[in-house]
Amino acid sequence: MAATVLPSGSERSITAIRASRLARDVHEGQTDRYDEPVIEHVARVASRVSTDARPLALVHDVCERSALSPVDVAFRVGLSDAERVALALMTRLPGEDVVAHTRRVLDAAPGRGRELAIEVKRADVCDHTDRTPFWTSSPHARAALALDAADA
Repeated sequence: MAATVLPSGSERSITAIRASRLARDVHEGQTDRYDEPVIEHVARVASRVSTDARPLALVHDVCERSALSPVDVAFRVGLSDAERVALALMTRLPGEDVVAHTRRVLDAAPGRGRELAIEVKRADVCDHTDRTPFWTSSPHARAALALDAADA
């Protein structure tokens, strides 16, 4: 059996294990703009979120980097209703830039799905800004500012 990408010491729920396996399978061989494995980004994002948000963090890029829809992913992983809402929010629409996507997540109807999406989006944006030279001018930096402003 292949290893999962769950951060060490994390709760190994069945949903998180399924999410980890799906992420590993989908992202196998994929690299980011720095030519590093996408799965490493996914694992870093998952390590930054609560146990409740971990399954969503593990699959947060699956729909954008595969032919799977949020409904497909939710079914394969066994996501809860709130996680399904969050995954739909976390999946960027065609042509949607990072800042517009972040605003869509922030403007979503109140509820657990929105809370999970914001938690994962914050971790995702933080990971990108941590790795982006001159991050203050990047789209992810602007998304981070929007997330910070929402906390105020």
